Parts: sequence; C-alpha cells; structure tokens
Amino acid sequence: MRKFVLGAQDAVRVDRIIEAYRRSLVTEEPALWDMARAFREIEEGVGDNVGTFEDILYGNLLHGEYERHQRNRERHQEEKDLAVWVVGQSAEFLVRNVRNSIVAAAREGRLNGEANHAINAAYGSPRAV
Repeated sequence: MRKFVLGAQDAVRVDRIIEAYRRSLVTEEPALWDMARAFREIEEGVGDNVGTFEDILYGNLLHGEYERHQRNRERHQEEKDLAVWVVGQSAEFLVRNVRNSIVAAAREGRLNGEANHAINAAYGSPRAV
C-alpha cells in the first residue's frame, strides 16, 4: 500500500503506512487517529530499548559496527533480552493491527478504488455471503 500511495522509493515505516491508509480512505475513519496515537505511544514506550535493540542488530548481527558491539559487551544479557522482546512484541502488535485494519477497510469498500483493488489483490477479495 505505501508503494502505491506514497511512491516506491519510500522506506517501509509504519507511520508512513498509516499515512497512506489515511490518504486512501473515502470517508473519515476515527479509528485511524486511534491507531496513529497508539503508534506514537508504543514508539515512546519502547524508549531506550530501541537503542539497545539497534546495537544488537547493527553491532552483532548485521554490520559488526565496533562501537555498538563494544556497548553490547558491557550490557547484561537480561538487558539485551528485554530490549529484543519489547521492540519485537510492540512492532508485531502494531503491524498486525494496522494490517488487519487496512484489510478490513478494503473489504468494506472504505478505501478508494485503486487502494481497494491493490489490498484485495494481495489479501484476497471478500467472499460473497
């Protein structure tokens, strides 16, 4: 959806997906504002765990950045485990809810025609009742 609405060069970010969703709606959607607020609250609530998570990701797993790797060596394993859990659970919760909301809006015809088509093609058209 974000590629269709905001352009293919746009990076994958939940806030941009929510914005693409908002632009595709044919009517106001109060739940969308709740979703955007929840995203900001989750983002703020994760706090320092994001830095620890990124240190693990970029210092140990992907790029082997020396400074990040050194910070990780000084952390207790419990701190690293907690950061991975908090960031992972928060992201999974939010992404699942955003996806479900967008799919439901497409199936109910609350998105513009092109967005409805793109979402229903990706997730299947609603079944006739």
